Amino acid sequence: MHCLDCNSLFRSPILSQAEYIDLYQNASDTLWEWYQNKRNDFNIIRGLLSKLAGGKILDIGCYSVLFLKSLPARFEKFGIEPSGSASLIAQSNGVNILGKTCTQINPDQRFDIVVAIDVIEHVTDVSEFMGNALRHVNENGLLIISTGNPDCIFWKKIFKAKFWYNSISEHLTFPSFKYFACYCKQIGLTNPLQFRFSYLKCSFGWKLMLCISQIIFFISPAIFRFFERIRRKMIGRVDWLNHEFGLSAGGLFTDHHLIVIKNEKDGDPKKSRSVADWHVRIDRSEIMKKPIKMENDSLA
Repeated sequence: MHCLDCNSLFRSPILSQAEYIDLYQNASDTLWEWYQNKRNDFNIIRGLLSKLAGGKILDIGCYSVLFLKSLPARFEKFGIEPSGSASLIAQSNGVNILGKTCTQINPDQRFDIVVAIDVIEHVTDVSEFMGNALRHVNENGLLIISTGNPDCIFWKKIFKAKFWYNSISEHLTFPSFKYFACYCKQIGLTNPLQFRFSYLKCSFGWKLMLCISQIIFFISPAIFRFFERIRRKMIGRVDWLNHEFGLSAGGLFTDHHLIVIKNEKDGDPKKSRSVADWHVRIDRSEIMKKPIKMENDSLA
C-alpha cells in the first residue's frame, strides 16, 4: 500500500504493535553485530554529533548499544529496548535502559538528542511514534531517524513490492521525506534535513552477489528461498532454517535516508540556529565518506 499524498509505503496486512513487541523481546542479542563497522548511518550520525559539546542522548531501540557505545563519554547515554537479553548487554556497557517502549518513559524526561535507528519501519503508527519521540526532545534538541527511503528509484519504479527491504516481514511502514516535511510543518517545526545513503559499505564483488540475489528474488521469491535454505545449511546455520527467508541486500542501492528534525518552532525569533543553519558548518563529504571514530574523544 502507498499514500497518495506523501508516497510513503505500508505493509498490509500486519499484526498488532503489541504482538511485534512480544516478538522483539525474544530477539537474539548478536544478530546484527557482524556488520556494525560497515554501517553508513552510524558514521553519518557520529559526524553530526561530533559538532556538539555533549548532552543527554536517548537511543530508541538501542539493541545491545552498538551505536551508543561508540560515542564519547561527554554524552550521557540512555536507551529503550524491548529485548531482555540485549537490555542486559546495554546496561553492562553503562547505558541506562528506561523501558521497552517510549510510553514507559517518565513523560517529563527530556534529552538533547533522541535517535531512532532502524526503528520507525517497525511501528504500526508513525504519527504516534513521532509524537512520543518528540515529546522527549529538549527545546532546540534533535530527533534523528534512520530508515529505508521509499523514494529510491529502484524501490519505487523497478522492484516495487519485491524490493529487498519489503521482504523482511517485521518491516511495516516506510515513511517518505515528504511525510517528515509535512509532519514538521503541521506541528510548526522547522523543515527537517535529509541525508540519502547506502546502508552498508560493500565491495564490488559483494554488491554483485547482492544484485544477483535481488534479481532472483524479483523473478521468484520461492526460488530465492530455496537457494537460501541450501546456503544456510552449507554454512552451518541450522538455527536460521525456521526463520523468515527475507532478502538482505543492504549496500546495493542508495535506498536509506537519515532525517534530522530540530525541536524548534518555525519562525522562532530566538537566536538558536535552525537545522539548515546548523548544518552549514558540516562538511558533507567528511561525514558521508570518511570514517569517524569518537570512542577516544576527550570531554568537551
